[in-house]
Amino acid sequence: RDNVFVYLSDLFFRRFVDPAFRIEMTRRAAAEAEMELVELARAAALMEGQPHDSLEQLISGGFLPADFGARTDGTSVVLRDGRVVDTVRGARGVFLPVADVPVEKVTVSELEGYQNFASQYRRIWQWMDPAVLALRRTVDDAGEQIVGDLHVYPYPRREMGFLDMLQIQKTTTKLAPIPGTLLVAEAHVLGGQPMVAGISDFVPSLVLKDGVLEGNRIDGVHSPFFFGGRGKQFLLQILGVPSSADVSEGEIRDLKEQKDHSVRHLLQTNEFRLGSFGRDALLPLVGNLKLMEAERPAELRIHVGDLAKAKVAPGFHAAIWQEANRITDGHLVLLNRLVTQLHASPDEALELAERILNARPAPLLGDRYGAQRTFAGGRVVTTSRASVDDFRSPFLQRFRGGEFELTTEGTTLTSHFEVRLDPERN
Repeated sequence: RDNVFVYLSDLFFRRFVDPAFRIEMTRRAAAEAEMELVELARAAALMEGQPHDSLEQLISGGFLPADFGARTDGTSVVLRDGRVVDTVRGARGVFLPVADVPVEKVTVSELEGYQNFASQYRRIWQWMDPAVLALRRTVDDAGEQIVGDLHVYPYPRREMGFLDMLQIQKTTTKLAPIPGTLLVAEAHVLGGQPMVAGISDFVPSLVLKDGVLEGNRIDGVHSPFFFGGRGKQFLLQILGVPSSADVSEGEIRDLKEQKDHSVRHLLQTNEFRLGSFGRDALLPLVGNLKLMEAERPAELRIHVGDLAKAKVAPGFHAAIWQEANRITDGHLVLLNRLVTQLHASPDEALELAERILNARPAPLLGDRYGAQRTFAGGRVVTTSRASVDDFRSPFLQRFRGGEFELTTEGTTLTSHFEVRLDPERN
């Protein structure tokens, strides 16, 4: 069992937006970029057999501009014992903490940049209120559970005006988990009516075309969304459902007279009245809308189902695969440019990229980077890259569900969340 308790004061949040912090963050970003350029220039000089042991040699060799490294804060990039370092901040990856780097003078552009940031920030957020976060992680043979509680006092009512939609009616009951749903939300909104909205599980329609994953747009007939609640629902009336619409208990009524893009199906069961654009969205709810006692009162509840076993899971896996595939292709472009432009061998390219970026390009699809011989000498390729059909996200494979609750009382905001995971497999 792991327990974490964090207190975040107003002063802590203000530290991230004060002038010294923001200006130093901008300066160290520029320093990082300069250090990356020095590594790239060194690699180019090395491949051409030119001196590359100092900035002066790189500048005289034409690998860096003549005014390179000129800074107004008195710091600079130097080569020290073969390493690129900042004279004040240190080496990449181990910079001094921001608070330990003094900001005594600023340029006109830095001042104007901060003033623009401060002006925009004040329009969005006046102040950050103290927050307390408690986390608990438990692991046993059944799996892993992460539980968190966040308390904000006083919470900013003006910046969080959207919470005023929630009525201060804390319910001590909640919907029991509904098989076949991905997400179910409960809240008292629009005059205090207990409302429910959610997404039923569905089979995604995916097509791989020219290496790009395309999903067909979900039309109204196959829409997985449902909404409604207990009693007469004002939201359903807004969407064109007459309050007098008669629905038999436990049955789904097809509203054939409804116009396109309106609620086409209604379900009445156990005091709940819900509508949807697609009939299939209501099927998992029939006979499964039941209330149970909640562990704590709340104004808003969100339940996330078992995504690992859901019908929509292949769509999530495919979306993650596409992003990982895009990143992997980007790595290959970089590595092969080092081969063609800096004349590095395919075996040298990975080490060279790590030195330039201060990070190792990691394969994300269970593959590895290797060399392939060509007439031009060689290139970097991936081997054993997982296809979209074979790829499975490790985290999604473990995800078994989650809960989120939110409550406001006066000027206090409290939220609770839980995440359940399967045991991690080696």
